[in-house]
Amino acid sequence: LSGGGAERVMTDMANYWARDGADVTLITLAAADTDVYHIDPSVRRIGLDMMRESRGLITAAKNNLCRAGALRRALRQARPDFVISFTDQINVLTLVATLGLSLRVIICDRADPRHHPLGRAWSMLRRRFYGRCFSAVVQTEAVRAVIQPLVRRRPVYVIPNVASRDTKQTISPSESPRRNSIDGGTDRPFRLVAMGRLS
Repeated sequence: LSGGGAERVMTDMANYWARDGADVTLITLAAADTDVYHIDPSVRRIGLDMMRESRGLITAAKNNLCRAGALRRALRQARPDFVISFTDQINVLTLVATLGLSLRVIICDRADPRHHPLGRAWSMLRRRFYGRCFSAVVQTEAVRAVIQPLVRRRPVYVIPNVASRDTKQTISPSESPRRNSIDGGTDRPFRLVAMGRLS
C-alpha cells in the first residue's frame, strides 16, 4: 500500500467495511511497513513481505509458488466469507492459492487488458484460472466485454471508482453528489477533473 489507485481503493473499502462493523483482514504481498495509506485500527493488517526480484523464468515461477503458499496460509488463518482480490496477476495468484479451499473469490480487474498485456505466461494462467472466481468486478462496460469470456458464466459487475471528498472520507452511495463543498452548494452537478502522468 505504498501508492497507486488500486491500493487506495482497497484501503477505502477495507476502512469503510471495518467502520461498518465487518471483520476485515487486509493482506498484501509487500511488507506492512511500506504502507502510506491510512488504515482503520480495526482492520487486521497482514503484510507477507514477499516482494522480491525474480531473475529468470524459473526463479519467477518458484517465487510465485512461494507467494501462493504464503497467501494460502494467511487466507486459511483468516477464514473469510469472501476474498476480494485486486489486479490481474494477484487475481491469478489468489485463485491458485485458494484451490481446494471452497472460498468465494471476487476478482477485481483495475486495468483494461486490451491496453495492459500481461505477457504470455500470465495470460495463459489467467485464461486457465479466471473461471474459478465467484464473480468479477471491472470499472467499465468495455472491460466487462473483455473479462466475461475469461470468467465464463460467472457474473461480471461494473463498479466505477468512487469520488472522495478527501483522502480519509469516501462519499456514501446514499449521499447526493449535487450539494457539497466542492460545488459550493449549488444545484448543478459538480465537475471533477483528474490529472496524472503516463509513464
